[in-house]
Amino acid sequence: MRTSSSQQPNQLAQQRNRGAAIPRCLLPAIAMVIALFSSRPLQAAEDKFWALSAYKIHVTLSVDASARPETNLTREVQSTIERRVQATLTPLWKLTIEPASLSQRELFKRQLPNFTWEDLSDELKAFDKLQTLSIVATNDGYLLRCREYDVYARRWGMPVERRVYQRSMLAEEAFQLLTEAFSPLATIEPVDDDDTRVELVFRGSRLPRRSGDINAVPLIAKDQVFLPVLRRTNRAGELLANGIVPIPWTYLVTDAPEGESCSATVFTGARRPFGSRRRGSVQKLAIGLRQPDASTDVRFYARHSKEQPLPGYEVFLRDAVKETSHPLGVTDAHGTVTVPPGEKPVSMLFLRSDGQLLAKIPVAPGVTPLLEAPIADDPVRLRATAEITEIREQLIDLVARRAIYMARIRARIKEDRIKDAEDIMAQLNDLPSRAFFDRAIKAAQRGSSSEDAQIQQRIDKLFSDTQTLLVKFLDSRPLTELQSELTAAKRG
Repeated sequence: MRTSSSQQPNQLAQQRNRGAAIPRCLLPAIAMVIALFSSRPLQAAEDKFWALSAYKIHVTLSVDASARPETNLTREVQSTIERRVQATLTPLWKLTIEPASLSQRELFKRQLPNFTWEDLSDELKAFDKLQTLSIVATNDGYLLRCREYDVYARRWGMPVERRVYQRSMLAEEAFQLLTEAFSPLATIEPVDDDDTRVELVFRGSRLPRRSGDINAVPLIAKDQVFLPVLRRTNRAGELLANGIVPIPWTYLVTDAPEGESCSATVFTGARRPFGSRRRGSVQKLAIGLRQPDASTDVRFYARHSKEQPLPGYEVFLRDAVKETSHPLGVTDAHGTVTVPPGEKPVSMLFLRSDGQLLAKIPVAPGVTPLLEAPIADDPVRLRATAEITEIREQLIDLVARRAIYMARIRARIKEDRIKDAEDIMAQLNDLPSRAFFDRAIKAAQRGSSSEDAQIQQRIDKLFSDTQTLLVKFLDSRPLTELQSELTAAKRG
């Protein structure tokens, strides 16, 4: 039986398909290979799009000139800002300036806004950054304040402000304040075989810039601090609920920017803060932080209870320049220690107790006024430490008062004011005795029992060291000798 010519191509196609059939056992491996090689061009395309993306910035300009009435002040400031952005930041910034309404001006005179994402209109949600610039005329000049809300990261930056005393400098200072409040964004790429380094690809870094223009504003600088976060989205690219998650106890500090990217050093208290590879719907994002020349208070508390501070703990600071550690101090009754600005923008802080290292955290002084750190520790030892710290503080106060009273008594004896010396001696004898502290220590020790032998050993050492301090500083012999001196003076 002969086959028609119309059937022959179909049969040939079926034979080819049968001949090219792939065993099912190989399908998973082939799928992995396809995913591996297709993800690289996709990642490269995403990075290129990011590096070519400008910032869409909306500025609400609020000018209150009631103290120094001027008709065209808002228009003048707006015109200068637009001209300066056009000259130095275009095309990196796509700027829209909108004068504030009357109600907004009244509000911004007192405080800058503090809205949330849900409060924004659809029009404002289309921008990348929302900046509020408030200018208030005063008797001696102008008060300028600015704050930025990053729509992409859904995060408020720190407010910045400055005073301007020369009218001719007002518009230029307003432009400079906008750039100071601006927080650059970058994606984070790990460096192979080096957990201490990353590469930052900045948004808009491949856009043309007037690099040779002496008036260009450098938005990225060496030793700039960045906060790494994870930005989680769904398949449609929409940010998930609670989709912005800061990478805990980690800062990035930039090297000198070069080309489209910039290397950065990782300061972290975590072992592998970024993992080993990029994950599909999770973007590793770095947000630029403003770092004024100020100190930061670090408060340590027990992980099981934020109301339980860690007083009396030793704190050491590692110098990033000299790579040496030195004592910073001891946490106070609130578990707090103050970290001053250093030679480098970030320092590593080490918390120790009884020779044991409890925590290692990076601190960028000035980035935030208060940093709170939960520390895992035994609650029994924490309670014993708190009670012993209180007893030792009372002991220090007592020793100081005893020294003052004894000095006064000897001075009165020397002046032959025996009656005054006796009165002060009576006050000295009324001070708490060593027996008072012995009872306080025993009471605290009764409630400080741990099932962990090592923890109990540390607790016992706390109490024994405190008993040693009592023997050293509350010796009764100096009082006995002073009483003898006073008695001899009375006899003449």
